[in-house]
Amino acid sequence: MKNKVKVVQYGCGRMGSICMKYALDKGAEIIGAFDLNPEIIGKDISVRIGCDPVGVAISDAKNFENEIGNLNPDIVVVTTLSLVKDIYPVLKICAEKGVNAITSCEEAIYPWNSATHLTKELDLIAKKNDCTLAGSGAQEMQWCSMINNLAGSLNKIVKITGVTQNNVDDYGIAFANSFGAGMDLETFNRELASAYNLSEQEVETQIAKGEFIPGFMWNSNAWLAEKLGLTVTKQTQKLVPHAAEKDTPSKTLGRTIPVGQLKGASQIVNTQTKEGVVIESAVKAIVYGPEDFEYNDWVLHGESEELKVSLPEPPTVEMTCATLINRIPDVINAEAGYTTTSKMPNCKYLVESMENYVK
Repeated sequence: MKNKVKVVQYGCGRMGSICMKYALDKGAEIIGAFDLNPEIIGKDISVRIGCDPVGVAISDAKNFENEIGNLNPDIVVVTTLSLVKDIYPVLKICAEKGVNAITSCEEAIYPWNSATHLTKELDLIAKKNDCTLAGSGAQEMQWCSMINNLAGSLNKIVKITGVTQNNVDDYGIAFANSFGAGMDLETFNRELASAYNLSEQEVETQIAKGEFIPGFMWNSNAWLAEKLGLTVTKQTQKLVPHAAEKDTPSKTLGRTIPVGQLKGASQIVNTQTKEGVVIESAVKAIVYGPEDFEYNDWVLHGESEELKVSLPEPPTVEMTCATLINRIPDVINAEAGYTTTSKMPNCKYLVESMENYVK
């Protein structure tokens, strides 16, 4: 590709702002940016990046559909929400306009096993208009690619287990509520756990109706299974509470969680395969005490050995943004449709300007 890769940013919050900086660092040209926040609409993207004026003003996201066709970018980077149903309107516009898109939406890493109907629709539209849609982020590197690469060093894998821990106070009130922080056990079981502890048939019914809410690892487990060449036969998930052992202050809740109330929970996803390999992974989200820290730990269980890997305090936000940007050439090069990154080459560090990696 001779010209610079033209990028449009959708969502100019913390992650979107880092993505724009990283895109410029990798030689891309930012030709447009969109957001819903009236406080930043109309301002040059430099106010979000912290650089000299770029000459690109942030537009109202309500005008995205009208403006994206005229901008004609090579790709749109979407950094907003976590479920495919929430970003579906934006991805549909991109697909209808024949514009590639990559998103940090957690479910989007492998939505075929949770938002099946919407993903099929997006896939058909994108194929019709010869563009590619995909999801990526830190979950691809921490929960997927890293484990896939390590698997090549074992003779036989029996089981793969992993857990990542996050601080509820780093992600806002909606995140805190979804993990039951500050709830009593009875409320937690009634309002949250019951929605996770579903039978296989109940899960299939919810997926068919478009009502299923996957845990963060649900889609990543499927990505990893496909990359390893495994065939998923069954998936289940559950939400396990964690009670506060001591009074724990929470800045997000604006109060102290007393002993016995919940400081958070773990989303645990179990994936079984035809080949007998089991993948069980968890996201543990709690209000941190002074002794807690973010980590990402995995174990690959062999016949008689265990291969352990630990990432203490990974820079998850920065990893998400860098992965999205480094993935841009792969998405542009990929076959049209909703193409998961499990079907693409391993994500790699871009040494040269981004356009040199586009076929």
